Amino acid sequence: MCNDYEQHVKWREYCEMMQALALGTPTDQTERDLPQADDIRINDLGPVMRAAGNGIELTPMRFGFPPSSPKGGPVFNFRSEGRRFDKSHRCLIPASAFFEFTGAKYPKAKHRFTLDGAPFMAIASLWREGDGNQPAAFTMLTTNPGPDVAPYHNRQVVVLRPQDWSAWIDLSRPRVGVVATVAGRLIERRDRAGRDDVTGRLQLHPRTPDDRYFVVRGRLWRCSNPGLDEEERERLVRALMAARRAVRDAAGEPDATAAAGAAVDAAKVALGERGPVWWDDGAPDYNRRMARTTPYAVWFAALDATGLPKDSH
Repeated sequence: MCNDYEQHVKWREYCEMMQALALGTPTDQTERDLPQADDIRINDLGPVMRAAGNGIELTPMRFGFPPSSPKGGPVFNFRSEGRRFDKSHRCLIPASAFFEFTGAKYPKAKHRFTLDGAPFMAIASLWREGDGNQPAAFTMLTTNPGPDVAPYHNRQVVVLRPQDWSAWIDLSRPRVGVVATVAGRLIERRDRAGRDDVTGRLQLHPRTPDDRYFVVRGRLWRCSNPGLDEEERERLVRALMAARRAVRDAAGEPDATAAAGAAVDAAKVALGERGPVWWDDGAPDYNRRMARTTPYAVWFAALDATGLPKDSH
């Protein structure tokens, strides 16, 4: 399943692709209709390509259909096999990459997939109008994984070849079988090591044996509270990422910068990375201290240049 993707598609690349495919775009649309984002997750807004007259427009929609029941979750992926879509609202999601996650413990390993030889990809999706004042929403179609995704997940999103975009999105030309086609080779890159992936994790940022700190350039940084449930952790991480983006966007505006900085601090305190410690054995806080000046000095000195204990090879 895909619950996170990247939108770094450049406006120039998007326009060039649309022109090459002879797909019209509204003349009043600009790069503002294709906003950039490192991560677009469930319930976030993202730009969507859908039919508009004789062309294709970009419009913001929420990632995931609303729950069908009070106890249900958003429908962000939709199985494509054995279904007809000729009466569905079809759309495409422009993306520079999508992510899959592996591992049982947080943080999970994050794998970034891009389309080989292409500036960006388009993911086959469905959309629905929103209720009341809610925005329209989309869900991504999935299929059996190709050889590039299979080692990481038993499903993958449907990535269409550019020559199939028009047939999928044009409601006057239904092509049920188009969703069986997955475009080209996907390139995987480890974007973040997971807690279960001990070797990869230590090579990136060694963790102290008690899992309370990780080390960056010899300095200890407190890990988030492992007692947080997954849903709350994801909510706080999204809040932290949004606050960091606000800090970036507020450059040169003192009041906005201060407010965004306060939001970053609040999210980090809630995650347990700042403020009161999350353990209860009375151990002091060594956050932001150099490891060699703390009780972890002997452990840190025993790490080799890769961040692995010297006796682990």
